[in-house]
Amino acid sequence: MSRLLPDEQILELAVSQLRILVTMNVKDFAQIDKSWRGAGRSHAGILYLSTKSFPLNASFVGAVKNALVARHDSNSLPTGEQTAFL
Repeated sequence: MSRLLPDEQILELAVSQLRILVTMNVKDFAQIDKSWRGAGRSHAGILYLSTKSFPLNASFVGAVKNALVARHDSNSLPTGEQTAFL
């Protein structure tokens, strides 16, 4: 049986592993980011996904992977507390 973590704990886990968080949950994580900024907390970056850019179909995973690799290769991943749409 798997256990789902609350959104804030997911971001905390990403922070503990020095990872950028990639999520489709823009509404909740944008609010968490705002709250963390107000509290002086930081993260390694958040990349938001949109179904407009990445339709939920059979090509979703490959399209997201290719976009992440392209961002990485062009050194345009978010850093520090930056957020961006992929």
